[in-house]
Amino acid sequence: MGDPLKKVLPGQELAIPAEAYNAFVDAAMACRGNRSLGLSGSTSSGQQAGRIKVKNNTAGVLQRFAPVGLHSLAITPSGSLENFQNTPVINVLAPGSSMYLGKFAVLQEPLAANYLGDAVVSGVTVSQITMNHASHDRADVDPAGGASLVSAYYGAAEILYVESGTGSKWAVLRLGSFVAPLLKAKAGAQIAVGGSGSVTIYRNGSATESVTAYLNWMDGNQAVAANSELLIQYFRDEAKWIIVGAECTS
Repeated sequence: MGDPLKKVLPGQELAIPAEAYNAFVDAAMACRGNRSLGLSGSTSSGQQAGRIKVKNNTAGVLQRFAPVGLHSLAITPSGSLENFQNTPVINVLAPGSSMYLGKFAVLQEPLAANYLGDAVVSGVTVSQITMNHASHDRADVDPAGGASLVSAYYGAAEILYVESGTGSKWAVLRLGSFVAPLLKAKAGAQIAVGGSGSVTIYRNGSATESVTAYLNWMDGNQAVAANSELLIQYFRDEAKWIIVGAECTS
C-alpha cells in the first residue's frame, strides 16, 4: 500500500485517499482550536528555551521589556489538556506586590489587554530597572509596589550590565531562580528580641547601604547589642531582612 500523504505530480490525476483527507481535517481542526486561544499552533518543544506565552490580564497595554507578575493559568488542564501540555499560557499582571518576588517574566513585545505574547522567564533579556544602590548586583519586583524591577542584593535577576548611576536605568539581566545570599552586617543600635532596627551591610569589607533587619528567629532572649557584627538574609516569604546570626556579647 502506498503512502496516503504522497505529493501529486503536475498533470497527475488527483485522488485523495480517505486516510489523507482525514489527516487534513484533523490538522485544520487543531489549527482552529489554537487560533481560538490566540496560539500560533507551535508546541512547547518548538519554543525558544526560557520563553513562555503570556496573556495580558490587565485593562491596559503592557510595554515591551516590562516585567510582569506570573499570576494564573490562562489555559487550564481541565479546560484543554492538549493545549496546556503543548503551549502553557500564563495570565500576567503588573508586578507591584511582594507575592511576585521571584515569580515574574519580562515581556519581549508590547501587549494590549487580553492579547498573548512572548516573555522571558529564564535566560538573558534587557529591561529598565530602578538602581537603588551602585553596589547592587541583583534585581526583582518591588515588594512595596511599582511597575519596574528594583535593584537589591537578592532577587531572581542577576545584573550582567547596567548603566552607571542610580535611578531608572537600562540593564542586561539573566533571569533564573530566586537568590538571597547571607550577607555581613553591623547593627546601628540595640535590636530587641521580636523587634527590628537599622543595620549596615558590608560588601568587600566596606559599608554599603543600611536596611531594616528583624530579630524574629532563633533569637532566644538576648537582644542584639549596638555595633554587633551580624549575618542577615532576605526572606522571600516575609519580604524582610532577617538576622540569622550575631556575635556573642557578654
